[in-house]
Amino acid sequence: MYQLDMEVITISKENTTRYIILGLLAHENMTGYSMKKRIEISIKNFWDVGFGQIYPTLKTLEFDGLIKRVSKTNSEKGNKILYTITDKGKEYLLVWLKGAATSEYVKYEILLKLFFGSKISYQQNKERITDFLNNSKQRLEGAEQIGEDLLQIINEDDDHFYYYLTTLFGKYIYKAYVDWATEVNQLLDSKNNEN
Repeated sequence: MYQLDMEVITISKENTTRYIILGLLAHENMTGYSMKKRIEISIKNFWDVGFGQIYPTLKTLEFDGLIKRVSKTNSEKGNKILYTITDKGKEYLLVWLKGAATSEYVKYEILLKLFFGSKISYQQNKERITDFLNNSKQRLEGAEQIGEDLLQIINEDDDHFYYYLTTLFGKYIYKAYVDWATEVNQLLDSKNNEN
């Protein structure tokens, strides 16, 4: 728990979406739709975000006084509400940012299935690893492209520098995935040729 403006706020691990929204709004005013798009091209690469949480979280953040509506426009596509972060929201975000990171963990279903791979055919294992390899190559290309784009504007805003650092992490992770899957495919082929 942290003290903030005489209120006790418990930082919850369950709803990280609120911090994502606050972080995005700390960079610029946005609509819920533009947040969804920004998450899809950036944050989703390293953090799973439930898109069904965005609008309910916006309502909660607004109710708590952490964000507010800047404007509301009606268009052919419906209502567009532009949100901004409040001073209280900035303080709340800083409390979370300064807190210790929880332990990182990753679950890989592909590894779990490969661990029990002797129960299925060579071809089934090979197809699974090849799909993983192709997917990882696409993600690597995407991370490299985003990194190149960010390098073009890296000095325009401090946020761009830190966005680049997260993209760099993705680049190295996907490169490792590609290297691993390539080697596993070679080992599977060798094992198959022995039989």
